[in-house]
Amino acid sequence: MAAQRPKADKATVEKVTKAVETIIRKLAKLNETNADDITGLNDRAQAELKKITAPKRAGISTRLNGAVKEAKERKAPAAEIVRRPATNEVSEIAGFPELRDNVAGLIREGMKGEIAAGKYAQKISEALLDLRLRVTNTAGRPDLKGTRQAYRDAASVIYDKAVSDLVAEGYAETVTDLSTLRTQVEEKVSYQTTAVLPQFVRSLDDSPEEAEKLFPDLFKLASDSDRKISDVLFESYKINPLSKAELAAARRLEARKAAELAAAAKDTQTGTPSTEAENSEAPTSTPSEKTAPEAMPEDTQEATPGANQNVNTETPGEEAGEAPTEDATPGQAATIPAQTTGTEETATPTQAASDLRTVQNMKATLPLIAQRAATYTGEERDALITELREALEAMGATLADMHA
Repeated sequence: MAAQRPKADKATVEKVTKAVETIIRKLAKLNETNADDITGLNDRAQAELKKITAPKRAGISTRLNGAVKEAKERKAPAAEIVRRPATNEVSEIAGFPELRDNVAGLIREGMKGEIAAGKYAQKISEALLDLRLRVTNTAGRPDLKGTRQAYRDAASVIYDKAVSDLVAEGYAETVTDLSTLRTQVEEKVSYQTTAVLPQFVRSLDDSPEEAEKLFPDLFKLASDSDRKISDVLFESYKINPLSKAELAAARRLEARKAAELAAAAKDTQTGTPSTEAENSEAPTSTPSEKTAPEAMPEDTQEATPGANQNVNTETPGEEAGEAPTEDATPGQAATIPAQTTGTEETATPTQAASDLRTVQNMKATLPLIAQRAATYTGEERDALITELREALEAMGATLADMHA
């Protein structure tokens, strides 16, 4: 006959019950992130329950099982988001002296290089972005757009140091105006920032830990709404995801497409009414009138990088709405061959004279634009030179076809 387990006395039952109840209270403080602790406590409780008979442990065992189940399903509490105080003074910016010396050195080299300043502009922009991340706005977030007065004061201190260092080196004696060089560098940096800032924001999609550290509240918002942190940042800070160079390229593409559509429409038209309409809109100035060649470069050049210091605040829709006025050169150049082709069979002496004046104006204007292109830098210069080359190649091809 098998030996029976001796019945536990009253004292043993009370001791086991007390031990298991203590474990149940501990389980009430755990959650889904404490899986190992939950398993360990449950094992200890089960070992205690084996010391008493099944009838005696039935009630406490049921309570233990319920406590274990609740602990495994309990959600971890959301981490408390501590709001950082706003930065009001330059002296409050962490590590500013070292950052100041580093960025001032880059600015100094950029001002010395003049023509090569463009290559330093991106490095300076990236360094100043680091400064913005160290400045906190009134919402307790990094001053990404550099609107906080503390950031502006700090940036001014950095530029001032760069200039004073150049003066100390005797560099001021070799240039006519250091303040002009400073302004040129500031404009190039502002232009580059329109690209550097969106790139940084997008990089946070692949760096969730850094994103959560820098923008804890917006990171939580992105996670809760199943959105990219970059989308939330673009929206919250009202940052344009496109750089000025990308916006300019989009405008040029839109203008080129519009010109192609207009050319296609003219090719489908025949008869005198179309020619008369063109005659009524043709320019009437002569080569001796300086207003025509001088006006064209002003109307067709893009704004200088420093013309608008509000970095990345435009919306894509606003930029698209400005396409016809801000970037007319590609469209104008592209439509000239189309006008000639579309009126070859119905051209009149009046139209020929008008076309002649247009070509004469362009002969005076294009060299001016080319000369001004040499004074630009970076994307602006490359884009304008590319458009000029494409326009001239297109006209050359058209003339070659005419003589074939």
